[in-house]
Amino acid sequence: MTVYEPATLAQQKAVSPRGLRGMPLSGFAQMPDDRPNHAPLRVAGFGACMMSGYPHKSGGFFDTACACVADDLACSVDSKIFSFGGFPAPRAEKYLEPKVIGYAPNYIIFQFASLDALCPVRRSSLSVRVASGTDSGSPSRLRKSGSGDKPATPWSWLRWELASLLGYLRRLEPITPLSAYLPVMERMIDSCIAADVTPVVLTPFVYGSRYAMTNGVTYANALRELISNKPGAVLVDCIEVLRAYPKRAVLQHDGFHLSPNGHAAIGLAIARRITSHVQRSQANENLRRPSGLRQADGIAKFPAK
Repeated sequence: MTVYEPATLAQQKAVSPRGLRGMPLSGFAQMPDDRPNHAPLRVAGFGACMMSGYPHKSGGFFDTACACVADDLACSVDSKIFSFGGFPAPRAEKYLEPKVIGYAPNYIIFQFASLDALCPVRRSSLSVRVASGTDSGSPSRLRKSGSGDKPATPWSWLRWELASLLGYLRRLEPITPLSAYLPVMERMIDSCIAADVTPVVLTPFVYGSRYAMTNGVTYANALRELISNKPGAVLVDCIEVLRAYPKRAVLQHDGFHLSPNGHAAIGLAIARRITSHVQRSQANENLRRPSGLRQADGIAKFPAK
């Protein structure tokens, strides 16, 4: 488990991910939590290998998100990654309740869509170490994936275009058909809401292949429609976030794994959504209180557990 503490102004300039990237979380007022023994916000990451920052040793989107949330809410954040490298959502579902919900988090970040929606030319190229428990998808325990370890180059687009052409010619199918993926995600979202945990669902990331990208957009739209009917869930549209940058800037050479910049952009987007959700929850709670008891000290209150 990792604990993130809010940074001082000097620390922000030195180590904050947003300070390094020059992308402040504007619009969110800091809410200092000066009560003794106040329980920290608990955030769990549940997903495939990129949840742990793979193929990079540090600076993954989950760590970035937790650090920024701690900073902008001025609170401690306890976090734990449950990463299952190479596991699509249907295979990982059985671990949700005993392991992830069992951690008793306030938020669970789901990152399976990119793998489930992928239409690989060679499925063996995605092989990673099979996970057998929590944290088993950490970069140090995953097998090398070849081009996933290499940064994109000016010639990466040739590889991506070839993959796209083969996709159209072979009519490649996704790892998990949409008809199988959506029911699994709905069950997991409902399990979180029933346990008073807020699910934060990530859409697929962008792909180098235009063929896979088309499929990714289809999955993203389906997730958006699903979550629109789940008031207790939060969606992060990763395609929309990453489209603001050239693919070469946010992808590795394989056109699937995120570059350090891609991880940073997604981490900041997740932090914005969680920060906004915490603030809305606090505002709604204040509105439900008698006027004389409403919170006026600006202290962050997290969704009840």
